Amino acid sequence: MSQQLRVLQVEDSDGDAALVRRALEKSGYTVTVQRVETAATMRAALREHTWDVIICDYQLPQFDGRAALELLQSEGLDIPFIVVSGTIGQELAVAMMRAGAHDYMMKDDLSRLGPAVAREVADAQNRQQRRAAEERYRLLFDNALEGIYQSTVAGVIEMANPALAQLMGYASPAELKARLDPNGYVNPEDRRRFVDLIATAGKVEAFEYQAYRKDGSKIWISEYARALRNPQGEIIGYEGSMTDITLRKFTADTLLFLLQQAGAVSETEYYATVARYLSQTLEVDIVCIDRLSEDGQTAQTVANYCDGTLLPNVTYALAGTPCGTLVNRVPCVYPRQVQQLFPRDDALRDLRAEGYIGIGLFASTGQQIGLIALLNHTPLAHPDLAEAVLQIVAVRVAGEMERRQTDLALRQSEASNRLLLENMTDYIARLDQDTKVLFASGAVYNISGYTAEEMPGTNALGRVHPEDLRRVKDYVHILQDPLAPPQTVEYRARCKDGQYKWVEVIARRITNPETGATEYIAVVRDASQRKQMEAALAESKENYQLLFDNINDA
Repeated sequence: MSQQLRVLQVEDSDGDAALVRRALEKSGYTVTVQRVETAATMRAALREHTWDVIICDYQLPQFDGRAALELLQSEGLDIPFIVVSGTIGQELAVAMMRAGAHDYMMKDDLSRLGPAVAREVADAQNRQQRRAAEERYRLLFDNALEGIYQSTVAGVIEMANPALAQLMGYASPAELKARLDPNGYVNPEDRRRFVDLIATAGKVEAFEYQAYRKDGSKIWISEYARALRNPQGEIIGYEGSMTDITLRKFTADTLLFLLQQAGAVSETEYYATVARYLSQTLEVDIVCIDRLSEDGQTAQTVANYCDGTLLPNVTYALAGTPCGTLVNRVPCVYPRQVQQLFPRDDALRDLRAEGYIGIGLFASTGQQIGLIALLNHTPLAHPDLAEAVLQIVAVRVAGEMERRQTDLALRQSEASNRLLLENMTDYIARLDQDTKVLFASGAVYNISGYTAEEMPGTNALGRVHPEDLRRVKDYVHILQDPLAPPQTVEYRARCKDGQYKWVEVIARRITNPETGATEYIAVVRDASQRKQMEAALAESKENYQLLFDNINDA
C-alpha cells in the first residue's frame, strides 16, 4: 500500500521536477507536489499548507537553496529539507548541512532520494512526538500544585517550577534559582538527615522539615526526592517535589494543644495559656480573648497577652472597633492599616496595631458570648494560616467558655439552694425505694439531732415509733401509685438522744433521671409544738367541760 507524501518543491525546471516525482513514486509514495520558485510563493505555501518534506534546488533565477533554508527556519517549522541540485559542489553541500539542511544529492543520481525522504520524515515525526511529550511535561511541570525541582548535591536549585517559587515566596523560578539559600533549613540537622537518607536509600519519602521563605517566615514542607547519578553511579544531584504542609502541621499541633488544655485547673490559667499559644504559634504580638456582656455592647478581656506579657484585664465598648464587626462565625481579617479603617478605636493606636484578625465565640444556642482578636504591630504575614488556626481554636474556646459559664451558674444556683435548705426549719430528705436515706438537708439536725452527714445510709422506718409503724407503712404503700397525689402523714420519730418527737411528713414518689431507680422526696416538719398545743387545747376543753357540768349540777 503506497504512502501519501506531501512535497513542497523549490524548483524552476519542469523536467527536473518530473525526475524527482518519478523517483519518489518508484519508492512507493503517492505524491502531492506544489512547486514554488520565489521566496514569496514559498512563504505562502508554508503558511497555507502542511508539508512532509521540502526538496529544493540550490540555484534558481530569483531564489537559492540557502535563502529557502533560512526562510523555513524563520517560520519556525521542523520540516525535512533536502537539497537536490545539478550544480552544487562539495563545499556548498557541507555548508548547507551545517546550516540545517538534512541531506543533499545530485540530480543525476536520485537513487538515495526515496530512502533519504523516508528516514528524514520518520525522524521529523519522532521529533514532533518528543516535542509533544516535552510540551505535555512542561505543562504538567509549570501547572503542578507541588513544587518540583532539580538541584546540585550542594542544594543549589538548577530547575524549578512556578509552584516551588510561589511556595518559597519568590516571584518566579528565575528569582528562586538566583536567590534561594540552599542552607535555608530552620534546623540544619534536617539537611544532614536528608543527605544521609538519600545516600543510603537513594530516595526520601514524606521527609518533613521547616524551611525559611524569602521573607524570613517559616514553612513546613513534605518532600519526596531521589538521587541523580552519573554513569559511574556517583550522586551528582537531586530531583523531587515539595508540598506545603504548614496548615496540616498547625492544625494537628493546635488540636493536640487544645486536647492537652482540657484539664486546666482554673479559668484564668486556661485562657492565658491559649492566648500565649496563639501569640507564639502564629507569631503575632497581641492576643485578646474576651467575654461579651449580656447586652453584647461591651467586652471584658479574660486574657490580655501583649508583647510576651499577660496584662490586667480590661472592659471596653465594642462600638467603633473591629471587634464590633464580629457578628457571625466568619473571621474578620484586616491584614494592614486597621487603624485607618477604625479611626475611633483609640486602643488600636495605643497598641500600635497594624494588622488585625478576629473571630466570634458562639454558644451552642447560637448566641455570641465572646471573641478572640489577634493584633500585630506590622502587617499580618500569613492571614490565611492565622484564620484557619483561629477557627479551630474558636470552637474549642467557645465550648470551654460556655461550659465554665454554665458551671458558674450551676455553682451559684447550688449555693443559693444550699443556703435556702440550710436555713429552712423543715428539712428535705431523699430516700430509695426501701426507705433508706440518700440525702438530708442541714435542717435535719434541728429536728432530729442527727447531722446531714449522719443521716445517709440509715433507714427512716427504723426511727418510727412502734405504735405508728403500721400507719407509716400504709402511707409508703400508697406512695407506690405514681398517680397518687402528695399526702401527709404524722408520726413520732426517734431522735438521736433516744427521745421521740412528732413530725409531719409530705412525700411523693419520683424516678431518678440518671439511674431510673424509684426514690422518694420528703419534706419533714417538726410537729411537736403543734401536738403539744393540740394536747393542751384538748385538756383545756376537757377541764372547761368538767367545770360546766359541775355548775349545772349545782
